[in-house]
Amino acid sequence: ANNLAVIVDIPIPPYNKKYNLYLNKDHNKLLKHKVKKFVQKYKDHPSVLMWNLGNELLYPITFKKNTFINTFNELIGIIHCEDPNHPVSTAVINVGRKQMASIWFHSPKLDAIAFNTFGPIKVIHKHINFISFIFGEKPYYVSEFGPDGPWESRKTAWRTPIEHTSKKKAEQIETRYQIISGNDDRPLLGSLIFIWGSKFETTHTWFSLFKEDYKAETIKVLENLWKNSSAKPDLIGLDYMLLDNKGAADNIVFAPNELKNAELIFADTETDSLKIAWEIYSGLLNIAEEEIKSISDKSIDSFVDFENHKATFITPSVEGPYRIFAYVYDKDGYFATTNTPFYVLKNK
Repeated sequence: ANNLAVIVDIPIPPYNKKYNLYLNKDHNKLLKHKVKKFVQKYKDHPSVLMWNLGNELLYPITFKKNTFINTFNELIGIIHCEDPNHPVSTAVINVGRKQMASIWFHSPKLDAIAFNTFGPIKVIHKHINFISFIFGEKPYYVSEFGPDGPWESRKTAWRTPIEHTSKKKAEQIETRYQIISGNDDRPLLGSLIFIWGSKFETTHTWFSLFKEDYKAETIKVLENLWKNSSAKPDLIGLDYMLLDNKGAADNIVFAPNELKNAELIFADTETDSLKIAWEIYSGLLNIAEEEIKSISDKSIDSFVDFENHKATFITPSVEGPYRIFAYVYDKDGYFATTNTPFYVLKNK
């Protein structure tokens, strides 16, 4: 209906050396039956572009085939037999030479490898070129890329990941897209941004590209990249936030019920046309992803004053970790975000 092509994931259990499901013949038989029925059901759908057999399966690095590899290869054969018109890939975490070598050595009938990689994307071509020298050129694509994830970001003293501003995320996405696309002599099939929609992961803004009727300014960058445009997108220009003149990396600790100031710093002094909204949340790590649509109901009403790009608030009375968020909306329907973690500590 929306003229989209889909890489269809076929979920299968990941390999676990300590608890290997693939040692169970009945499990393998049932899995092969399910995969066969699944492919039969969807193979003629006009949106199917490719099958992806398992996401982040932890494919074993080994010289000898084991029960997982044998079953995996049988599943590839089943898919090819039922649907010879669409290729089969599998998605792995990052880009490791040993795992790539194991996959191509043990599963040569696989049509392509997909990589879910964020920060380590800078070494993707180095490893692919090395493996190509040994096994020959094999098609690949980047199935997930984006800004630094929470798992690879700097953390506060209380182990809270520090989230980049949307401006910094846009810069990272542009750089990483150019890295992916900068190896023209290799069989690169393409790349997919993670995630084109809304997602809660550590925060509700980390990977989300939509908020209500607004689009993240990152989308401007993506549209330019996908259209191969040389023009630089006009971003909102939100550089960072300060809490009492301190940044997120300063491990900000406040006492309860104190009056504090938050300030947004912009690259451009012309901010009159922008609309700014503020929110404070506690314990975001405990909010389930399915609750993202109602997350605004969980914000703490601590603000006492707003002036231009500044906000004054009273620190919460309950001890623990918090984040203060700012959303900056422009007149064209785009928004920028930043947030700063802080900790409320009694008897500070």
